[in-house]
Amino acid sequence: MFVVAGGLALNAGCGSSHGSGSKSEPAAVNTSQAADVKPKKGKKSPNKAQAAGKKPKGNTAYTKLIADLKLTDEQRPTFQALQKKQKAFMAEQKQRSAEEKKAAGKTFYKERNAKLKELLTETQLTQWKAFQAKQRAAREKKAKEKK
Repeated sequence: MFVVAGGLALNAGCGSSHGSGSKSEPAAVNTSQAADVKPKKGKKSPNKAQAAGKKPKGNTAYTKLIADLKLTDEQRPTFQALQKKQKAFMAEQKQRSAEEKKAAGKTFYKERNAKLKELLTETQLTQWKAFQAKQRAAREKKAKEKK
């Protein structure tokens, strides 16, 4: 009888005839090629979610933009830090009044845009600005539809 444990099949034989009646060690067999071992259940890949008719999580337009920007290894950590700061800023904005949001947003985005100009190449910055304009237009369209 074989028992699968942690990717290995162990021989858990009851009455082994391996010699002089002493207890035998279970024989370990590599089952990496065995067809009956099922993969661990985990998160579904985006392709499976799409195949099931579900929308993938996250902003796919943003994900595509990040790939299209082709950030260098030197740019990536700085860009990620800027994005993380924006996420924290947006969380803080939820606690502010409309007037406070406007004032805080002006200074935050002025500084952020200056840092992006320093970080990105002209081509990358053009792509970034085009993405921002497209997102702004989509938000405005959505807001008009709600009214």
